[in-house]
Amino acid sequence: MKDQKLKTLLNKPEVATWRSVMHCFKTVFTYLEQGLVDDSCSVSRFEILFILYFEPKTSAVDLSRKMHVTRGNISTFLKRVENDQLVKKSIPEGRKRPVYELTPKGRHFFEKIFPEHIKRIQEICPTLSPATIKKLNSAQSSSHS
Repeated sequence: MKDQKLKTLLNKPEVATWRSVMHCFKTVFTYLEQGLVDDSCSVSRFEILFILYFEPKTSAVDLSRKMHVTRGNISTFLKRVENDQLVKKSIPEGRKRPVYELTPKGRHFFEKIFPEHIKRIQEICPTLSPATIKKLNSAQSSSHS
């Protein structure tokens, strides 16, 4: 009896939408992740390079917030990209904590892989209306409040 009641919930339009969005997310993520791996780049590495390319001199705390990972995770990620000489840290005058930015090698690497990543996005992602994008973005920001 309970099983049937729960199954009827699957017929609700919002649930069908959610299931489709989740399936789409997994499909797109897997495809884009494999493309990055083919470019010798993990998703975490790409996210750090992406953020630092467009927002240089970002703190580890800000990186962890933007990437939705713990401070411990971001420390591990940053050590790896620093060891590969893609990122460097510095402590600006008047601050206690370091900020991070791409090295020339990091900029070159990102500039090499980013256009291919965008091509893959264009291959697999549909174009959504501005209203749909606004609704999705407002749902995301309200869920984090």
